[in-house]
Amino acid sequence: IVAETEIWPNLFLALHKNGVPVIQVNGRISQRAFRRYKVIRPLLKKVLNYVNAFCMQSDSDSERIKMLGAPENRVHTTGNIKFDDLPSLDQLTIGDLGFSDSEILFIAGSTHPGEEEILLHIYKSLSKDFPHLKLVIAPRHIERTNEIIRLSEQDGFVAVKFSRIHHVRPTKDSVIVVDTIGHLKSLYPLAKMVFVGKSLTIKGGHNIIEPAYFAKPILVGPYTENFKDIVEIFLKEGALVQVKVANELQSKISEFLKAPE
Repeated sequence: IVAETEIWPNLFLALHKNGVPVIQVNGRISQRAFRRYKVIRPLLKKVLNYVNAFCMQSDSDSERIKMLGAPENRVHTTGNIKFDDLPSLDQLTIGDLGFSDSEILFIAGSTHPGEEEILLHIYKSLSKDFPHLKLVIAPRHIERTNEIIRLSEQDGFVAVKFSRIHHVRPTKDSVIVVDTIGHLKSLYPLAKMVFVGKSLTIKGGHNIIEPAYFAKPILVGPYTENFKDIVEIFLKEGALVQVKVANELQSKISEFLKAPE
């Protein structure tokens, strides 16, 4: 079983020779990848014939894989399996973070370099008009924790590590930095709104389905190529706010804080 765009000619040939079925799940062929694959279509067609079933994310993915040589009767549009990954509900409360029920939690999830600095500046600016606003930053890579703590302190905040939350209680000037793996899903239910990273300064984007599962207002930047089909669905249904620049992100957050309904 291979996932998304993994196509390995030697592996597929070896499996075929040994009578081992190959199934592609959550199949995805982006427009960019499609252009590249077309150059080697004659080779690719032979390799794709070694695959017994193609379970593709969308109709466009199905059409592209067929145009590259996949046998039509083996191609099926089955949707994106990321919709099937329902989070477990841990019993974290906003009180566990040292905050009261009246405070507004803004979670920045899976952030990448450059984004934390922007978010901290936005938070500093909005805190003047919205003193109950609280920021939680969960970087994609926890080894960047000290870097984010330094950035927070440069902006005049006191950074509190999530792993120390029961020992160091946050104050009105605190920013919580998630320095542990696997807790973001437990934190999303506490948020009033969520920013999903790798979308503002670095291309690619991250999964927006997790916060959406908890019916949270979601904001992303312009770069969401890795989740193009999902983002299109959410934008079409008015379930996502996508901004083009950092200044627009601040204005959209402000709009929500003024009129959360």
